[in-house]
Amino acid sequence: MKLYSCPYYMIKKILFILLVPLFLSVGLAALIKVKSPDPHAVYIDNIELKNYLIIDARSIEEYKENHITNAMHADEIEGVKKHIKNHLLRKPIILVYCNERCPYSRHFSKQIREELKQENVFYLKGGYESWFKSNSGKDKL
Repeated sequence: MKLYSCPYYMIKKILFILLVPLFLSVGLAALIKVKSPDPHAVYIDNIELKNYLIIDARSIEEYKENHITNAMHADEIEGVKKHIKNHLLRKPIILVYCNERCPYSRHFSKQIREELKQENVFYLKGGYESWFKSNSGKDKL
């Protein structure tokens, strides 16, 4: 009996041919750390700021120095609660930002979603710097 005519050998060969590329692609994806897009990240080019309750999560000193027009300062949940309570809409769309390399806005927006049960909470990808560069310091109001 020839080795090539054995059904077991053929199945093994077919599985090898099909599975090797799969394992290689999964391995490569793990090596280069492919990430799926974050559904809560918002890019400055895609938004109109007047549609958001804007929360500046940077330090109070940075906020006082310069901030996005109509942004409210809050770097903790209690401050956000106050701003939501004073907002015209009961469930506003909230946009949180901090500095470009600061991961706090992403974590803070998640905390707002979970603790305050607010569904429409996003963070500005690239932070304050992306807004400033995109608008040369002028809002899209």
